[in-house]
Amino acid sequence: MRPTPIFTRPRAWALALGIALATLAAYSNSFYAPFLLDDLAAIVQNPSIHAPFSPWRALFPPPGSVAAGRPVTNLSFAINQAISGNSVWSYHAVNLAIHVAAALVLFFILRKALASSRMHGAFDGSCTVLAFFCSLIWAVHPLQTESVTYIFQRSESLMGLLFLATLGLSIKGWEKARPWPWHLAALGTFALCLGVKEVIVAAPFCVFFYDAVFVSQNARKALARSPLLYGGFAVGLVLLALGLAFGNQAARITPHKAAPLEYLATQPKVIAYYLQTALWPGRLCLDLSWPVMTLRQTWPHALLLLGLASATAWALWRKMPLGFAGACFFLILAPTSSFFPLLNLAFEHRMYLPLAPVVVACVCGGFVLAKRILPARAWTSWAGYGGVALLLAVSLALAAATHARNTVYQSQRAIWEDTLAKAPGNWRAHLNLGYALAREGNTALAITHYRQAARLCPNDPIIHFNLANMLMREGKKEEAIAHYQMAVAIYPGFFQARHNLGAALAATGDFEHAVLQLREAVRLSPGSSLARASLARVLSLSQKTR
Repeated sequence: MRPTPIFTRPRAWALALGIALATLAAYSNSFYAPFLLDDLAAIVQNPSIHAPFSPWRALFPPPGSVAAGRPVTNLSFAINQAISGNSVWSYHAVNLAIHVAAALVLFFILRKALASSRMHGAFDGSCTVLAFFCSLIWAVHPLQTESVTYIFQRSESLMGLLFLATLGLSIKGWEKARPWPWHLAALGTFALCLGVKEVIVAAPFCVFFYDAVFVSQNARKALARSPLLYGGFAVGLVLLALGLAFGNQAARITPHKAAPLEYLATQPKVIAYYLQTALWPGRLCLDLSWPVMTLRQTWPHALLLLGLASATAWALWRKMPLGFAGACFFLILAPTSSFFPLLNLAFEHRMYLPLAPVVVACVCGGFVLAKRILPARAWTSWAGYGGVALLLAVSLALAAATHARNTVYQSQRAIWEDTLAKAPGNWRAHLNLGYALAREGNTALAITHYRQAARLCPNDPIIHFNLANMLMREGKKEEAIAHYQMAVAIYPGFFQARHNLGAALAATGDFEHAVLQLREAVRLSPGSSLARASLARVLSLSQKTR
């Protein structure tokens, strides 16, 4: 006896509306979360997006800035800046709109994939309902909060939307007698995403594997029947490679990068953490501050990943849909979780898109397993609706967890106290909590956290600079001068530290050395009226004391 579908004719538009409304409810308290971390450099201190509004200027962010190499993201911030200035509500509204749109595109793709002939009727008429729950769980999962509520990570969610749009438009083209208009549109979204985030490098490969598994069912046939699409992808990848090789990427004052082999050895444990958090998001952390690890520490996780990768390769060879899901997971993570060392070894926002194949494997795998275990009569009576109730309960629990997680983002102090509770040795958390406390006027506690940050990371000039500023506020001039000197010794081109060191030396009456530091500050930033005014004032004072 063939099982009856759970819902024979669900209305797709109603389910899509349900995904959008549930996501909006989960993020309804995120609209006034303040700027964090890179938000300050990418938005508040970014001259390319400030008034007057200039799309051309926004497409060329300052070389070496955090927005360098991401002109499309920078342009979107410029539009927000024109709408609301430094008021955060419009930034969050755009981030949430991007996330909802990505969930709806994912819903479309999953409906097509689950109804494909390659599924051999495994999901019968339940394809739309299963696609709905996969998209809903992906959209309201608390692991996504870092990509949606942390404004700068718009790069991740916008990349995800354009990545999914590229795949969705490619699929739509294959359904048409004349695919080229849809494939041109897919190339357009791919080209747009080249200016968003480099992870888009995985999109052409995911599109190809979808084609080979679900459409052409043959790799050579796939390439032969879509020359425009794959030729355009090849050109885009070459342009991306050239941009990475010769473009101005974001520069950091402190390059705390691991070596390539160290980075690679650490990633098995990182990816295992990602999978664990996807299945049980109990201890989310904005800044993991993951330590460098050796293969001796991570070999069990490396064996696990090697097994999963081998199973994925075998499934792809057999043209199995599960192989496509595994390939997407590994391909999308590859740019940030392989041997290309990035500044940070782990960040939860990197699971924004890879979470989708994990969710699909769990939901659809559970469905297939239940059909095999339960008798057909039980399936058509209570088990099918019980499964729907279970998925609804999971979705509701995840949405509630997301809403609760967003409460932690409501102030800088709250998010960094939460981060320190989960990662006590995180020097960046101490640094940023000190900054938040300083803004609240709690100088003494700010100094305590800055001292902790300096102890954990003694070679970061920003820490010494901020600590020196607080010490000056407390009247501890000699100690402040020592930390300003450490900051400029670590980073001689640190203009603000040079200027403040000169001012601090002048405050102690050491005009000779103050003039030297202020002259250097003027040399580093010739257009700074502040540095010139400070130098003139100190020169005048030194003349009077002679």
